[in-house]
Amino acid sequence: MQKSNWKKYTLGQVSIDVSYGYTASANSIPIGPKFLRITDIIPYFINWNNVLYCTINNNLISKYKLKRGDVVIARTGATTGYNAVIDADINSVFASFLIRFRLNQNIVFSKFIKYILKSDFYKDFIANHIGGSAQPGINAKTLSLFPINLPPIEEQKRIADILGAFDDKIELLQKQNITLENMAKALFKSWFVDFDVVHAKQQGQPKAAVMQQYHLTEELYNLFPSSFEPSALGPIPTGWQVKTLGQVSLCFDSKRVPLSNRDRASRRGVYPYFGATSVMDYINDFLFDDIYLLLGEDGSVIKNDGTPFLQYVFGKIWVNNHAHVLQGQEPITTEFLYLFLSDFQIQPYVTGAVQAKLNQKNMNSIPMVIPDKNILNYFNIYAKRLFNKIIHNHKQIQTLTEMRDALLPRLISGKIRV
Repeated sequence: MQKSNWKKYTLGQVSIDVSYGYTASANSIPIGPKFLRITDIIPYFINWNNVLYCTINNNLISKYKLKRGDVVIARTGATTGYNAVIDADINSVFASFLIRFRLNQNIVFSKFIKYILKSDFYKDFIANHIGGSAQPGINAKTLSLFPINLPPIEEQKRIADILGAFDDKIELLQKQNITLENMAKALFKSWFVDFDVVHAKQQGQPKAAVMQQYHLTEELYNLFPSSFEPSALGPIPTGWQVKTLGQVSLCFDSKRVPLSNRDRASRRGVYPYFGATSVMDYINDFLFDDIYLLLGEDGSVIKNDGTPFLQYVFGKIWVNNHAHVLQGQEPITTEFLYLFLSDFQIQPYVTGAVQAKLNQKNMNSIPMVIPDKNILNYFNIYAKRLFNKIIHNHKQIQTLTEMRDALLPRLISGKIRV
């Protein structure tokens, strides 16, 4: 069947408003609207729980307010072209390094546009129009010229529903992974940060009550000490040790190789290319093939809450020189390192007034409390089970993503009609 009823437009033609965002500083205090910034735009996804706030005059809110169905696109830096469709009614405004396209809902379905902006055709458009030698970027005028072929709106909705079914399953698996990781973090904090079991035993709380509250077997309960001893970090459980990150980890920074935007464009493939905070691209080769912890080295080093940028990665990957590549050294696992650093305040170990940097020397000096090896073994078994499930879910996500992405160009081009 021919797509004779499809019409050609540009992104600007299907938009009733194209605007740059509001210039302000974000803050963590929940006063004012959420303030969506360029760093909040993971490709095609916004985690609103991580979005900060800003103060803004009431007479400006309507100008910068985000509405369900709006498209936001990053216009500068390494994330140029990253985009997302606002799919929830959240009190929010958008920042100056984002461009908002408010769509004409009479001729275009926002979820259909979301999939067009995931396509290789869109990525090629961005790659061919990025300007700036030092700092890549794109402007609203150029983005407005992006060509779009649209079927009738009812067909747009059917296409979006098919592709959305894949996204719904992917989102469910992603939420499961967040839950699994939070379970591991909660136990790590209880055992190795707050020392809950040791405090309870020291205070003479009934054995049965402690075992029930902290879900301990009798054997595990008996492994925890009932007193504290002094250390360089203050009181720690008796018999436990203080070591540095360098003593309990392996560093593979020497194997990293950075690639320019031009290099990556000529080497497109299936292997993730990681930067300091996220996957930046996919290329045709890999440097690592195992489970690793990536810790931001320069640029994006510290999150707003003071903890470091971390990535728990696995499989065949490439890493540039903006992230340290680490593994745990037995009996410390990579998962243990990840959970420890997830809640660690990294600022005292970061240098650089203009650009933050966590050098190897400072990183290796970070102190850690290391528990008794028998307790550690128990925890490692528990954590590994959770993280294995996370990896399994992630592989399912990859499979679903590949299936969706194989269908996507055929559906949005009209080669498959629905």
